[in-house]
Amino acid sequence: MSNSGVLGQTAAGSADALQGGYFRAMLVAERGTAANDLLKARAELTRQANAAGALVLGRLHDEVLAKEAQLDHLDALIAALDERFAEHWADD
Repeated sequence: MSNSGVLGQTAAGSADALQGGYFRAMLVAERGTAANDLLKARAELTRQANAAGALVLGRLHDEVLAKEAQLDHLDALIAALDERFAEHWADD
């Protein structure tokens, strides 16, 4: 392979890692918001546990489950980026 090909791959890899880092930062910020939303939803579920009817509790429980699933999904995306770019980010 020519030097220009190697340099092109290096530049492309650096650009990919930079973009991955940006995307990871966005996901981490979104995860923080989602975690805060989950805490609020759990608190509301606890608050309503004795006062609300079954329909309200069911809706709140579904909301908590959806937010937990969102956190799991964000964690998986962040972990995949970490795995993909760990070697490159360790060099920085």
